[in-house]
Amino acid sequence: MIDSNCETSVKNVYAIGDVANPLAPTISGAVGMGASVAKVIYERIKSNV
Repeated sequence: MIDSNCETSVKNVYAIGDVANPLAPTISGAVGMGASVAKVIYERIKSNV
């Protein structure tokens, strides 16, 4: 199970693509989720510096 940022119940562990959405696996969905997670990670790193 993931939250709105694709983060799992384990802090700083994210799930995207087929793992996060096994009923509708698409390359475009995985790429979109990956881009969203990259932005979340970037913002978290930026706020901790």
